[in-house]
Amino acid sequence: MGQTGDSWRMDVSREYLGDARRGKLSPATRLKCAWEAIYFCCCEVAERRGGSIDGLDHPAADVVEHLLQALSVSPDERRQVEALFRWTSDMQTLSLAPCSPAEACDLAEALHLRTAAFLSAE
Repeated sequence: MGQTGDSWRMDVSREYLGDARRGKLSPATRLKCAWEAIYFCCCEVAERRGGSIDGLDHPAADVVEHLLQALSVSPDERRQVEALFRWTSDMQTLSLAPCSPAEACDLAEALHLRTAAFLSAE
């Protein structure tokens, strides 16, 4: 029987998603929270698929790739995730952000829900 997907990483992802939706936070903070919500999903999927996440730089492209492959994301979603990855990795300014905080939140929420469903089906 598969696990429900209610891991501590998915709990943290949900908390980051809640913070990403808080309009009182700065747009850059909201983008970073949306990214972290996605990345915790990536970490959970990578570990469940046998990938070692210990000792990796944060964020790690290989960890992100586990999620993108497991969920069979669309080319558009892949571009969005990769753009957020690059933005957070380089700590770029908000003016160079790949999308709005609302768009990042929508993406993070969709990937969180799909990750939970994927983990439950395992």
